[in-house]
This record gives sequence, C-alpha cells and structure tokens, in this order.
Amino acid sequence: MPKSKKSESTKSEKLKDVAKSKPAKGAKSKPTPVAPEQKKSASKSPSKEIKKKLQAAELRAKAVKSTNPAPPKAKAIVVTTEEISLRAYFIAERREAMGWPGDSDTDWIEAEKQVRAEKSAL
Repeated sequence: MPKSKKSESTKSEKLKDVAKSKPAKGAKSKPTPVAPEQKKSASKSPSKEIKKKLQAAELRAKAVKSTNPAPPKAKAIVVTTEEISLRAYFIAERREAMGWPGDSDTDWIEAEKQVRAEKSAL
C-alpha cells in the first residue's frame, strides 16, 4: 500500500503544476517579451523558405545565362591600301601572263576581297 500512496501524491502534485501553468478558459495569454537583439536578428534574416526561393532563382538565372551565350564580338578588320595595291599588282601580272580579260579596277576589287577574306580568317 505505501507504493500506491506515493504514486497518488506525485500524480496530484503533477496535476496541480499543470493546472497552474495552463490559463483558465477564456483568459487571454500574454505574449512573451522578446529581447531587442532577437527582434533585429529576426527581421534581418529571411526565413528558410525565402532563402530557398532566392537560391532557386539564382540557379535559374545562371542556367539562362549559360544556355544563351553572348554573340561573339565582331573583329575590326583593318585593311590598308598598301596591302590591296600589292595584291592587285600580282593579280594583274598573273592575268596578263595568262591572257585573261580584265582591267586594273577588277584587279583592285579582287585584291580587296582576297585580303579581307584572309584577315577575317585569322
């Protein structure tokens, strides 16, 4: 019997403690005070969900950039008249030696095409 009395007394003590900690029906519970440091840290750091959304958005942005590379910049091709005139001279020499028809204007145009093509290939 002594065991049952002990267990009954501890049960009743526990019930009293629980009754004290629970507010009565209809009673409003007061909010627990928050330290100013906790308020600042809570407002500055976003929640885990927001962090996940931001990370997902960053990953999507990186994926878009990697799938849409920027077009290569056009190289500025600089062709001097000296290069064209030298090439036109050799074209004219070959044309005359082979007996092909043409004149200096067509030689110049052909020389310019060839020099630009060679420079753009580099």
